[in-house]
Amino acid sequence: METSRLDELNNYWMQQVTAWKASGMPQTTFCKEHNLIYHRFIYWKLKFEGSSQPSPSVDSHSGFVKVVSDPSSFQGDSGLTINLPNGAMLEGLSEANLDLACQLIKRLS
Repeated sequence: METSRLDELNNYWMQQVTAWKASGMPQTTFCKEHNLIYHRFIYWKLKFEGSSQPSPSVDSHSGFVKVVSDPSSFQGDSGLTINLPNGAMLEGLSEANLDLACQLIKRLS
């Protein structure tokens, strides 16, 4: 990618992240109201702020990231939420409906 194009992207996303911080809005709300793709916003936000966690390894055959559940991180019975790159969200996932979630993800990919 050209340096000037990369500079433009950096400036654009820096403005978006700065505007989000000043807005006090949740990230998802800010992205919806400003027609931003959520996963791109998160990518740039983490790029600017730095991530203290190591980046997850992607399986080169499937393109999926291994997910390890931590039961202590769940609050209530809301289950797991998956944010898909197209902006769709699968919410309330649990062991009881995991097969259905896998079928949905396969269908969407």
